[in-house]
Amino acid sequence: MTMNVNFTWAVLATCVALSVQSPTASAQKSTAIEPEAAQILQQMSDYLGSLKRFSFRAENTVDTVMPSGQKLQLGANVDIAIRRPNHFRVNRKGDFGDQEFYFDGRTLTLYGKLVNYYATMTASETIDIDSGLDYAREEVGVVMPGSDLVYHNPYQVLMEDVESGMYVGTSNIGGVEVHHLAFRGSEVDWQIWIENDDTPLPSKYVITSKWITGAPQFTAVFSDWDTSAQLKDALFTFSPPPGVEKIGFIPLRGNTVSEQEETRSDIRGLPISKLSLIEAAHAARPAVHRSAHRTVRPHRGHTNVNVSRSGSRGHRSVDVDVDVRRRPPVGAVAAGIAVGTRVATLPRSCTTVVRYNVTYHHCGGVYYRPYYQGTTLVYVVVDAP
Repeated sequence: MTMNVNFTWAVLATCVALSVQSPTASAQKSTAIEPEAAQILQQMSDYLGSLKRFSFRAENTVDTVMPSGQKLQLGANVDIAIRRPNHFRVNRKGDFGDQEFYFDGRTLTLYGKLVNYYATMTASETIDIDSGLDYAREEVGVVMPGSDLVYHNPYQVLMEDVESGMYVGTSNIGGVEVHHLAFRGSEVDWQIWIENDDTPLPSKYVITSKWITGAPQFTAVFSDWDTSAQLKDALFTFSPPPGVEKIGFIPLRGNTVSEQEETRSDIRGLPISKLSLIEAAHAARPAVHRSAHRTVRPHRGHTNVNVSRSGSRGHRSVDVDVDVRRRPPVGAVAAGIAVGTRVATLPRSCTTVVRYNVTYHHCGGVYYRPYYQGTTLVYVVVDAP
């Protein structure tokens, strides 16, 4: 199913801000979280963090609010495989499209099966899953479905921005008794249901926006957990099928887009983790929780982005390689439309042109090339080849 929907979740992400906690505020925050709720969440986090390899399925639904105020619900099935310390694979199929994500410790690949395009980003050295998720999100806006629970310490990730929490009680999901926990933050509320046994796995996860009209929600229902999955190397390695074309990511850093161009593109992101809702805090308050220093320098047709971090997860510096030969240009004008303008769909009556193994779409005197903006395919106006 294909829809042109004006998603409001990017507005959600841009309005989120974390605040630096004083010692007094931190103490008040701790007392606002019921000990039983914190203990059960910590047990789940410790158990997930102890697993060396596992797989599971998530049935995701997300509410989207259209400009008219009407709320629609879209869904997707997501299959996730993790092999610590540095491999993951995700398949997502549904109303969001049909996509596959690969990470083998150095290279992250996003492959859109319906559009026959893939893009990659590569680290200069082997990194773990936590770093891979961070770099993908911060450099090219790719947020892996279910990432909140894939980090080595989910408790730390989930409790960011939490102001209070409570133990609601026990419930039943799919015939399994679960603990129901509820937490509140400055911008979102969230709930999680965790199995009440020796393997405290999450069964359900709901994030609710408090300040967007209609209070849209993201919901994930988890199943098919395999905590001793046999996961071979081939599962995490992408081999392009015949006819699939490599395109580029649009980097978040050093890529200026005018207000007019953003309006024309009319692209909105979809939340697939709590982290995607608080990411704006890193730009607005870079000193909160983590500090980042980036130096962008051209090298053999690539942008080599050096990322250094210090904070609760320790200090790490690594180069992330993004191919600038596939970066969209900006500034010039082609047939009355500024080069660099992004659109969600191509105009009618386009023809396909291939130059030097690169595909262009020629539409009414304007040339477009496809790129991934996060996980969304967009078309960017370029100069005539």
